[in-house]
Amino acid sequence: MSIAEMNAALGRLYVDEHMRRLFAREPDSILGAYRLSDAEAAAIVGIDRERLELFADGLLRKKHGRMMKTYEATRALNPERFDEYFRRFYGTRTSYPGQRPGEYTSEFGLYLEQSFTAELDEFPPYALDLVRFERELTRAQATARGGGQYRSGAPDTDGKPVGGVAGADVDIDSAARPATAPGVVLCHFAFDVAALRASLREGGELPQALPDEHYIAFHTTPDMSAPKTFRLNPKLGLLMRRCDGARTVAGIAEGLETDVDGEDRLAAVLGDVRRLVRLGLLAGA
Repeated sequence: MSIAEMNAALGRLYVDEHMRRLFAREPDSILGAYRLSDAEAAAIVGIDRERLELFADGLLRKKHGRMMKTYEATRALNPERFDEYFRRFYGTRTSYPGQRPGEYTSEFGLYLEQSFTAELDEFPPYALDLVRFERELTRAQATARGGGQYRSGAPDTDGKPVGGVAGADVDIDSAARPATAPGVVLCHFAFDVAALRASLREGGELPQALPDEHYIAFHTTPDMSAPKTFRLNPKLGLLMRRCDGARTVAGIAEGLETDVDGEDRLAAVLGDVRRLVRLGLLAGA
């Protein structure tokens, strides 16, 4: 039994309306592309056409509903265009056994980004940032064991943590070579995507926004029940980007533009590094 070939053939029939139409007229021309036994081909040909259409429609609605929930704020920018993009994507992509959690959803996010790039004049300037934020959030949720809603551990505009669980004091000195901790992804955005997403989910007119620097760190591991996000001010975001495991804290401090110099600069950077390590965003080395 070539189960994989049967699944592949059925998968294409479920998602491709044009293929189903051709299959109704010339089933052999469709099934000939798959390595099926005579019995398997006959079983597929014998599927009731009306039930096939009902199942395909139900699957489409289910997948579409999931994407509407996942990319809720992105869809609010232009619901008709979003639905059109999904139908195009759906007709060319299929889920498959062994696919990682969230992989299909993430692929659709990438497809949206590519589509927006080709039609930027039809969307607000923050559209690309918004879909990337929702895609990264979905990836983090899929990685977490519980796959639940994210928890915010967001530092305020001064970079002081107002959420999350601070760890014990860490022994980090100027010779340490900090790097992004396992399970942490740092993203740089040109707009305040978290605020925009909240506004769009509430409904109403599309919000206006001016470009500015924003950093968001997603922290998730398979043993977490839900991912955490940290909104970082530009100073901490730039610092995290420089913590690549190759440069020492002293070297990082020398390359940063700050209001203080010398030992004061090093002390300030060291304090920020220790704070990020306590939050679990950096790992000391």
